[in-house]
Amino acid sequence: MPLTTASEVIDALGGTKAVAEALNVGASAVSNYRKQGFPARQYGTLAQLCAARQLDVDNALFGGLTPPPASGATPPTAPAASGTADTLMQIFAEAGFNRINTHILQPAAPYIKLLGEEMRARLYMFTGPDGEELCLRPDLTVPTVRAYVERGMEGEKRLSYCGTAFRYQPRGVGQPEEFTQVGFEIINGTDFRVDEDAALRLIVQAVEAAGLQDYIFKINDMLLFTTFLQLRIPNMNIRDRLILSYRQGADMDITLARLSRPREMERAPHLDAEICNKIADLLRLDAPLAQTKAAFPEELHEHMERLEAQAEAAGVASDRIRFAPALGRKLAYYNGLAFEIHAPKRDGTDVIVATGGHYIQLLTHLGARGVSAVRDTLGRAVGGAVGGAVNLERLADAVEAQT
Repeated sequence: MPLTTASEVIDALGGTKAVAEALNVGASAVSNYRKQGFPARQYGTLAQLCAARQLDVDNALFGGLTPPPASGATPPTAPAASGTADTLMQIFAEAGFNRINTHILQPAAPYIKLLGEEMRARLYMFTGPDGEELCLRPDLTVPTVRAYVERGMEGEKRLSYCGTAFRYQPRGVGQPEEFTQVGFEIINGTDFRVDEDAALRLIVQAVEAAGLQDYIFKINDMLLFTTFLQLRIPNMNIRDRLILSYRQGADMDITLARLSRPREMERAPHLDAEICNKIADLLRLDAPLAQTKAAFPEELHEHMERLEAQAEAAGVASDRIRFAPALGRKLAYYNGLAFEIHAPKRDGTDVIVATGGHYIQLLTHLGARGVSAVRDTLGRAVGGAVGGAVNLERLADAVEAQT
């Protein structure tokens, strides 16, 4: 009979004290696990401990990460142990990244300012005794950069992390509000192209090492769309409103509808229904590069081709690469490269298992020193930071669906 409760697993692993030592937590935390179940951040380690002892465990206890019952049969090579947090963290360590731990409780101000509208609406916020607005971290990039700044780090740092993130989900959608994020950041680098290439290679290596075989790699450079607006919208005020809406993740259709009012058209005669429709259509693009290049001015084609070459150099087959100009708008601190890895679930729908991108606004907003202000031909800062993160539970589900 498989073990079906947290208490049964804890006892089988040697009791409260033994599990506390193995997980590097207090005995009181393990006692809470007996009552409330295991938190997502411990799934990977517990799955490996149970596999090593050949324990027969109901895989629902660890979010699907536990190997099949130990009945003497040879377990499959994927997705179980190979997709754990420890495996991914080892990959990052071998690539030269040092692990950093950050607090779950964070000041809310950076998130309010730097997250897009959709993400801000999903914050768990409350007020501390001293009146400061606080939140549970919705991702681990902001806390990692805060740690870089507050601990006095300077120059390029390569940091990795594994921890729980929290995002509100509307009731009834069936999405978890707590998930494990495993990722890395290259902070304050001096050559964004080298760092981007390294980040893309690493994120592809990570998901494939976890057993993911069937996926779509979506990629964008946010400067392509803003440059398109600069080329097509001569009115600076109108152009800036559109760029702000794009970067902040606001509803572009609403912005375009407002700009299409007769009074606005009088102020900006070059803005007409045709160009408004063109802008809206661009943000709906999600297709191979060859099918999307025609929608952009010829002077931007070289930059678009660079994106495709980056993904291919990272090991992504060309038929898996999609160009999506709307990508990256959920996090307002992205200023260039943005990517997502999508994988099919058993029900036929897609799930995002990994995300990442290039950013500089976050570094400057939090006070990082020595950030390069040199810019490339699209106006993108050569310095800054780039990172990527995997949603461990989603990755495990996607890998399981492919076996």
